[in-house]
Amino acid sequence: MNRIIEINEKNMYAVVEPYVITAELQAECFKKGLHFNVKGAGSNCGAMLRGHGHLDQSTGGDDRNHLAIEWITPEGEIVRSGALGSVDEWFCGDGPGPSIRSILTSAVPPGVTPGVFTKAAIKLYHWPGPPKYDIQGLSPKYTLPEIPKNMMARYYSFPSVEKMWNAEITLGENEICMELMGFNVAMVAANITTCNEDDARVFQQLDKEKKGPGFFCNNSGELGCGFCIQEKGP
Repeated sequence: MNRIIEINEKNMYAVVEPYVITAELQAECFKKGLHFNVKGAGSNCGAMLRGHGHLDQSTGGDDRNHLAIEWITPEGEIVRSGALGSVDEWFCGDGPGPSIRSILTSAVPPGVTPGVFTKAAIKLYHWPGPPKYDIQGLSPKYTLPEIPKNMMARYYSFPSVEKMWNAEITLGENEICMELMGFNVAMVAANITTCNEDDARVFQQLDKEKKGPGFFCNNSGELGCGFCIQEKGP
């Protein structure tokens, strides 16, 4: 129950069993120039976990990222949803034929419908980054010797909520961000430090630099970074 059954590069989906974790699948997808929606619960959680995360900006929420699913009901009946039940293919969660997505929506973890999910297909997306990161160090102090030249991450703050909201809309309309999430400086400090002392120090530093409400933005050069290049705020 911990196997990656298939990574279909042509049709851009992966089929996994329930004990494949996100980090495992993402690492294999990177090698093929692909990635998927990593849930906010983290990379150590199950890859077929249904939910939302930081990549919703560019991959959409998981309501539609789950495709065909194999489900064993409490009565022992094998249910194959979507295209899997119709043509023995994984590419679609709704058909051909009648869709049971509304039942499975509450069933895929962390839902409540009983039974066991033995396999699930997950939609994949283009990955513009490297096939492997040369990460060094040990948890919680990882280091990356070189950030890919076509990628950047920034925190932006604005003098008003209205200006921040307009910036988010503009970024979305231009399809610039791989990731965008509303952060305050306390969250930023907590995410980039490894002890309480550093957390307090970095928070005080960032709190003096910020202009007001802000967000974290992660971009790829292939998606375009005009806004980020022009806006050099904290």
